[in-house]
Amino acid sequence: MKKRSLFLLLTALLLTLALLPSAAAATETPALPTGNWLEHTEAVSETNGVYEIESAEQLAWIAKQTALLKTNFSGKTIRLTKDLDLSSHLWTPIGHSDMAFAGSFDGQGHTVKGLTITDDAHAGDYVGLFGYARGGSLQNVTLAEAYINVTAAEYVGSLVGFASSINNCHVSGSTVKGSGNYIGGLVGDALMGSIVGCSADKVTVTNDDDGFSYTGGLVGSLNNAALAFCRAGNVTVIGANRYIGGLVGSTNNSVSNCDIINSVVTGTQSGTSYLGGFAGAFSSMAKVANCKVENVNLTAKEYINVGGFCGQHQGSIVNSVAIVSQFSGNGFLGGLVGKNEGSITNCYAHVESENLWYGIAYQSSGTVLNGYYNNTATADFSSNSGRAFDCKAMTDDEMKADAFVAALNGYWDEATETNKYPYWAKDTANQNGGFPILEIPKVSSLDVIAPSFMGGTIHFQFRGENLDKVSALSISDPHMGSYSSLADAKVEDASRITASFTPHDGFWTKGETGYSCSGTVYLTLDGLRTAYPFSAFIPLEVKTPKVTSLSYADTLPSSGGVAEILLSGEHLASFHDTVTLTAVSSSETLRVTKAVQEGDSLRMRLALPDNIGESDKVYRLSVTLGSTEQTLPVYTLTVKAPVQGEVSSPFDLNGDGQVNVNDVIHLIRIIVGEA
Repeated sequence: MKKRSLFLLLTALLLTLALLPSAAAATETPALPTGNWLEHTEAVSETNGVYEIESAEQLAWIAKQTALLKTNFSGKTIRLTKDLDLSSHLWTPIGHSDMAFAGSFDGQGHTVKGLTITDDAHAGDYVGLFGYARGGSLQNVTLAEAYINVTAAEYVGSLVGFASSINNCHVSGSTVKGSGNYIGGLVGDALMGSIVGCSADKVTVTNDDDGFSYTGGLVGSLNNAALAFCRAGNVTVIGANRYIGGLVGSTNNSVSNCDIINSVVTGTQSGTSYLGGFAGAFSSMAKVANCKVENVNLTAKEYINVGGFCGQHQGSIVNSVAIVSQFSGNGFLGGLVGKNEGSITNCYAHVESENLWYGIAYQSSGTVLNGYYNNTATADFSSNSGRAFDCKAMTDDEMKADAFVAALNGYWDEATETNKYPYWAKDTANQNGGFPILEIPKVSSLDVIAPSFMGGTIHFQFRGENLDKVSALSISDPHMGSYSSLADAKVEDASRITASFTPHDGFWTKGETGYSCSGTVYLTLDGLRTAYPFSAFIPLEVKTPKVTSLSYADTLPSSGGVAEILLSGEHLASFHDTVTLTAVSSSETLRVTKAVQEGDSLRMRLALPDNIGESDKVYRLSVTLGSTEQTLPVYTLTVKAPVQGEVSSPFDLNGDGQVNVNDVIHLIRIIVGEA
């Protein structure tokens, strides 16, 4: 009897567990909070144009100011100082159609979790942490565990419904659902700006609108806005109509160095929709380069134009790849493009499908050069009225061979006669099924190291991956914008690019607590130009270093040599910035920047050439710390004229009027850098 009772109890327990919702379903629809954050605010004071936010209540106060039409924060910066949790109440976005947010937002690498917006939040047409942002920028923040489910909004994203400039922003573990024109995992719509270094991971994006709409795992639509160094992984994108893409719904601008991996893209409505693993559509102005689709599943209804990379294409796609792990449904699939009206160059597709599919495009009226695909396709095209050159079906073994990697890397730029796309590599780690991978140079973040004193040097460190593959690099001077490049920009290794900038004193703004310097640097990698806003801050209490005197032997023989110069002054023991010693004569200017710390002094070695003239050569010395020239008495250094009777011979290397073994010793010193 006891065994029978135990059996019945166990059976009842199992039935009860079976009726409970699954863990996945529970994460998709979390317990919704009550109340609205606008009822739980804490005022924030402004300091030097900056609002520092350390609590959810303070950020809610920012939202309340735009909601009540009090200020749009133009010219101001909102800066997070801590991670925030918004899960307690419904969120009303910062900025809306009647008062767009016009300031700048810097999350400083912090995470905002639990953002929840439903129809009960009365968010309006623009939905996200920010609703409508115009001017300024949104940067350096991660949205985690966000839940957005609205039925009446037109612009929906976890970060922002509508904006222009977005840098280093991310969304993870979130749900974004709407029924509007522009729905994206991070951004609904972007206009006249750029989205750089952003990502979506483990995000579900659903758009139920069956009209003319744009749906993307990261961005719904890009309208004259560029996309660079962005990524989507493990995303599920479900759209009804019309442009549906794993990364972006549609764009008419440049897209470079972006990818989508391990994701699912589904079109739920039959008709004239365009669906792609990367994008729904590229317009005639779109220029796409160095992008990849890897391990993406595509599902489409009947009559949908489907492309492993893009549904409808009218611009240009170069050096890109589409790996489709599964295709199902009754759409018209092209390995790279569903409907091609533009140009495709140096790209390949690999598709796994039991359905009918075509290697390059379902239909094409454009141009294809160097297009490759696996040989399970029916043909290059179902119909082709355009031009196609060097299109080739290949076996899997051929696509995994070294020769195919060499062919992809062998595409040449006829204008410069150089290798144009040297980013392809063999898949030795089998991350892409053994097929060639794109090792694309990508920048994921910018670290800005402020100087230690007013007038010092700002150091930039761009961090990312595959940066050692860059063949052409420049970083612009923030003073001159794109017209002047920083001479010291260099690739340090595969993960780091460095540069420095020494702003003049007038470039710094004095506030109550210190000096601030902000601007934009433009990083150009192999022709790809991307804007990065930056800011640096120096507290008022920082002690400014100063050089007050120089010690040295003020006369050298006609043979010249190296002058040892000791710089003394104040606060030099902790000085680790740029110092420049300049020597100016009537005929030349010499500079040296290398200094050795000696207690509270700096020692520098100035190499001076020999004097072959008839009179003494006098150099006037000056010193600059950072961009600040030091106020010094007049210091001069003299290289004597040759004395009468000295020989004039090209072999008299040390200028002593004689040709002997000392000239050989002097030559050796020159070679080893001691002279």
